[in-house]
Amino acid sequence: MLQVWEVGTNKLVREFKGHTDEVWAVAASPDGKSVASGSQDKTARVWDLATGNEIAQLPKFGDRVTAVAFSPDSKTLLAGSFDKSAVLYDIAAKKVKFP
Repeated sequence: MLQVWEVGTNKLVREFKGHTDEVWAVAASPDGKSVASGSQDKTARVWDLATGNEIAQLPKFGDRVTAVAFSPDSKTLLAGSFDKSAVLYDIAAKKVKFP
């Protein structure tokens, strides 16, 4: 599970539920609307920061996802795995762009 906490008050602001194992990577989108996470459960996910709802789940990797990064326009996510693979994902279309 991924959580957002308010600095200073230690108040829990939001929970993102869906991963079934440890989260290894997190990135906030440049537009501030979403967050991406990569996990030991071999998935990368994109979440709506305001609601905590899952926007997208990338196809499962062969090993844990150790890196996630948004494009400058927040429309594409790059996710990398310990299995030495990487995926470029169109978030709005919910489809893999590369490979």
